[in-house]
Amino acid sequence: MLKKIIHTVSIIISVSEIAASVYVYVSKVPFKEDLISYNFILILYLVLFYVGGYGIRDAIKQSKIPKNQRREKYGVKSSLIVGIFALACGILFGLSTIMDVHDMTFNAYEYTQNKIVSDVIKVNKIEIGYAHSGKGAFRTSTKIISEVDGVSVKTKKEVEFKYCSLYIYQAVEGNTYKVKYLPTTHKLLSIEKVEGAK
Repeated sequence: MLKKIIHTVSIIISVSEIAASVYVYVSKVPFKEDLISYNFILILYLVLFYVGGYGIRDAIKQSKIPKNQRREKYGVKSSLIVGIFALACGILFGLSTIMDVHDMTFNAYEYTQNKIVSDVIKVNKIEIGYAHSGKGAFRTSTKIISEVDGVSVKTKKEVEFKYCSLYIYQAVEGNTYKVKYLPTTHKLLSIEKVEGAK
């Protein structure tokens, strides 16, 4: 019974992610590259969740067999710990996948319905991150702005843009910028410096 529930939940999560991905793809939004990271998280969820579940089931089976007849080279406790760790990571990735489905759907819907917020903000803080590309010896890291925090000039409310991927010169603390973003997830669509403003 529990196995059926787990499989059903996994199928629902996977189908929801695939449906949301298709919706984003056919919506002709400018942020389709996000699908790669979203679907990668789905794959991690499925792999870790099922590997963890298999590891736990196998460890329980092995614990019922006398020690001298076990096929496992490593102890049952080790297998159980690895299985629990993989399962826990899988569950976390599963929760992340559910959030991704929410974000993708809302972003695509709001963009296609033209529910885009235009505002002017003063940047208070930026967070620096790294974008990686290439493989092996050709792997490179580029410094990027991964988060922008500021205050709306119009409403005086604080605004936060997480998970950005801006060039390092695109936002500077203390400067004022025109921004366009989606209201639910604060997905930043564009940022442009207001000339002559500080």
